[in-house]
Amino acid sequence: MCLVVVYVKERGQSEPEERVFSDAAHIECEEGKVVVTGLFGESKNLEGEVRSIDLVNNQVIVER
Repeated sequence: MCLVVVYVKERGQSEPEERVFSDAAHIECEEGKVVVTGLFGESKNLEGEVRSIDLVNNQVIVER
């Protein structure tokens, strides 16, 4: 099973600064925030927006 790792980066930075969620199973965008949910229902609300999705490397970058 391929789950996703979510990283956060500050606007204007070239590299993500922090890994905020491992093994994300569901990602939903809602008015300036991103809700990430894991396989077992744990979730995290992140301020920002999805900037990139890399399906080959299983990474999502959220920019705030």
